[in-house]
Amino acid sequence: MKKLLGILAATGLVATTGATVISCSDEAKTAFPAIKAPDVKVGETKEFDVEMKNGDSKTELKAVEKKDENSLEEIKVTVDSQNKNKFKVSYKGKEKNDKATLELSYGDLKQEVTVKVLEADAPSTDPVLSADKTEVTIKKDESANVKITVKNPIKDQKLTVEDSNKEYVTTSVTPDTAGQTEYTLSLKGIKKTDSQKEVKISYKDAKDITIKVTVTEEEVLEI
Repeated sequence: MKKLLGILAATGLVATTGATVISCSDEAKTAFPAIKAPDVKVGETKEFDVEMKNGDSKTELKAVEKKDENSLEEIKVTVDSQNKNKFKVSYKGKEKNDKATLELSYGDLKQEVTVKVLEADAPSTDPVLSADKTEVTIKKDESANVKITVKNPIKDQKLTVEDSNKEYVTTSVTPDTAGQTEYTLSLKGIKKTDSQKEVKISYKDAKDITIKVTVTEEEVLEI
């Protein structure tokens, strides 16, 4: 009987020891998640999230560009207000590089993240219309002016105005510069409107702009 109890006791001891070893091997470890940084163009800003596995909610995540590289700038790390183990890393493209490197650190943990920096898009050469105001209120028989600007003008191309509401408002356009990049659009109130009337401005290869006009029979007070 004593021998049997001894055997059982020994077996129990071994089982307890084994359980202790398993518990130690399963201890949770802090680690970086899988990270894929989005490509960024020169002059553009992109970002990605990093949620640390088993983080301590105290350690800060840091991010810098790899030494001797100069393809990224304005690298920032912000912590999530609700989850202190979650961070957002943002960066701006500075110089083309197929393999720019961000070095992340979280305490003693380190990880490198590759970022592809692409050339910036070539600036558009298409004409672009803009106006100093898009809504105008005028009194009947009085006038108001709107300044129209043409970016990237086409030689000998003129601004055109759709005059479909001329029973309410008449229009005229005068170039202000020799290069025809600036114009004055004159609007004259003819008849009181019950709603805003649209005056459409067009220019070849440019997106149209619309001026909304209201004509009143009362004096318009300048604010």
